[in-house]
Amino acid sequence: MAKKSNYLSIPFSEIDNMSLLTSKEYLTLLILRRRVWRSPKNPELYKAYNDGYLLCCAGTEKIASYLGLSVNSIYRHIKKLTKLGLVKRYFLNGINYYWVGTSTKTDDGLSDEYFTIEEKKEWRSESEA
Repeated sequence: MAKKSNYLSIPFSEIDNMSLLTSKEYLTLLILRRRVWRSPKNPELYKAYNDGYLLCCAGTEKIASYLGLSVNSIYRHIKKLTKLGLVKRYFLNGINYYWVGTSTKTDDGLSDEYFTIEEKKEWRSESEA
């Protein structure tokens, strides 16, 4: 029996059509995707995950330290990602969270995760749409 991977696939086929984002903005989006909350340690966030919401809980300071950029740069990246519809900002108990996609439970109990960038059909080539 093949072991299922816990790693997220990144749709590199989308990169060719990403002229709207700079490489640093795309890296910010990848960090947000990587930091999606999936743990039962926080019941409210875990419930949101089980309800199909992929929420990132990394703060702008943490993202800036990962990428070696200023916090203001990360604010600008998130603002642009929000404007493009790739990220939505949510407040939960006074904390900023970023919605980056949805998940659905499969018959085998695992989750299929769909990120906003994968749902932007106008960015895909005609052969993929």
